Amino acid sequence: MAHLVRQTKTYFVDVSGTRVPKGTPGAKKVREKLSKWYGQGVPGYPPKKRIPLATDKASAQRMLDEMVRRAERGHAGLPDRDAGRLPLADHLTAFESDLSLGLATKVGKKRTAPDPKQVQLVVQRVRDLLAGCKFAYPTDLNTDAPAKLARYLQGRVKLKRKDGGFSAQTADFYLAAARRFARWISHKATIAADLFDGLPGFDPSRERTHAKRDVPPEELARVLDAARESTQVVRSLTGPDRYHLYLVAFGTGFRASELAALQPEHFHIDADPPAVTLPAKVAKNKKSMRFPLAPGVAAALRGYLPGKPAGAAVWPGGWHKHAAKMLRVDLAAANVPYIVQGPNGAEYADFHALRHTFCSAMAAAGTGAKELQTLARHSDPRLTFNLYTHARTGELAKSIGRLVIPTVGADSNPFAGLTREELEGLTAGLWGMLGTLLAPIRDTPRDTPTAEIPGDSGIHPGTDSARGVKG
Repeated sequence: MAHLVRQTKTYFVDVSGTRVPKGTPGAKKVREKLSKWYGQGVPGYPPKKRIPLATDKASAQRMLDEMVRRAERGHAGLPDRDAGRLPLADHLTAFESDLSLGLATKVGKKRTAPDPKQVQLVVQRVRDLLAGCKFAYPTDLNTDAPAKLARYLQGRVKLKRKDGGFSAQTADFYLAAARRFARWISHKATIAADLFDGLPGFDPSRERTHAKRDVPPEELARVLDAARESTQVVRSLTGPDRYHLYLVAFGTGFRASELAALQPEHFHIDADPPAVTLPAKVAKNKKSMRFPLAPGVAAALRGYLPGKPAGAAVWPGGWHKHAAKMLRVDLAAANVPYIVQGPNGAEYADFHALRHTFCSAMAAAGTGAKELQTLARHSDPRLTFNLYTHARTGELAKSIGRLVIPTVGADSNPFAGLTREELEGLTAGLWGMLGTLLAPIRDTPRDTPTAEIPGDSGIHPGTDSARGVKG
C-alpha cells in the first residue's frame, strides 16, 4: 500500500558538535530525519522504491494520492524514473515541442496548434522564471517552489520598467505560463499538477502601469485633421496615409499588426454594406471576419485605395512595431495630450488606444452587449466592458440626469418626478405652444382710426365711443 516516508540521514559529530568522519575517536552517531517526504509502494514501481515528493506533508500526500489514482485508472502517465534527473532546460525543450503541436493544452480545452510567436513567448516566460527562481532540476520544484515564484513575481512588479520590472498584467501572464508548465511536467516527473494553482493572481485593472485611454471625439477629430494636413513622413507613411490608417483603426478597432497586413483586395467598398475582410492568418483569434465599414470610412477609402498595388500592404513598412511613437507625432501636432490622469493613475493614448476608443464609441452609441463583443472579437464579454470600454463624463452626466429623486411633496408637484432632459423637452414644447398662440396677434395689423379703412366702424378700443359715452 502506498504511504509516505521520511528518510533518515546518519552522520558523526565530535564533542563540540562538529561533523567528523566515521571512526573518529570519541565521535557520536547522529540520526536525523530529512525534510523531504517520499512515496513508497506506488503501483508500477518496485515495492521498496521511494519517490521524492515534497517537503510539505500535505502537498506530498496530494501528490502521492494523484499518482495512485492515475495508476488505478490504468493511465500510462506515471512519472518516468529518470525524468527527475534531467535538467529542467531539457524538459523545457520537450515542452516547447509539445506546445507547438497543441499537446500542452489544459484538459477540456480545444486542442489546436498555437501561433509560433505565442509558443516562443510562453517558453521564454517559463525560461525566465526558472532562471529567476533558480529552478534547475525537477526536484527543485518540490522545495518551497510556490513561495519562491510569488516572491519573484512580486519583486518584478515593484521594479521600474527600465530596471527589468513589468506590469501586473505581465505578471499574470508569467503565472499562467508557470501553471501550464507545471501541469505538463507533472506527467513526466513527480511534480504536482496544481503546484502553482494556489498562488493568488494579479489585478491588472487596479495595478496597470501603462493603461490605455479613450480619445474623446473632439480630440480624435483634431488628430485626424493634423495627420491629413501633415507634410511629414513618419515611419514611411505620409500624412494622408496616416489619416486613413487612423480612420480605419478607429472605425474597426483592428490592432496595429492586423492593419499592417491588410491589402486592397481585403476591402469591399462598393458592397452593400461596405466591408473589410480580416484574414484568419493575421487575426489574433485566428478567425476570419467580414467586418462592416461605417459609410464615412468607406467614402474616405473610396478615393484613397485606387492606385494601391494588389497583393501588397495598403500601409507598408514596419510602422506597426513603433505605432505609438508614430501616433505621438500627430498627437503633438493636434495639441492632444499623450498622457492624462485617470481615476487609477496615468492613462496613455498609444495606438492601441484607438481600439479602446472604438469600443467606447460603440457603447456610447447604444450598441448591444453581444454585438459589441462580436465587433471587438473578444471571447469574454468581461474583457470588452471591463477593459476596452470607457465611460465618458458626458454620458455619465446624462445618465445621472435621468435619475428620479424622491422628494417631499412630490405628489403635489407634477414636475418633481421628471428628469432634466424631460424638463428641457417640456420647456421647449411650452415655448413652441406659446409661439403658436401669439402668432395671430403678432401677424394681425393694428386698426388705424380713419374712416377710409374698409370695415372700420369708427369705434376703437380706448375711445369714448367704445365706452358708450355720448358727446
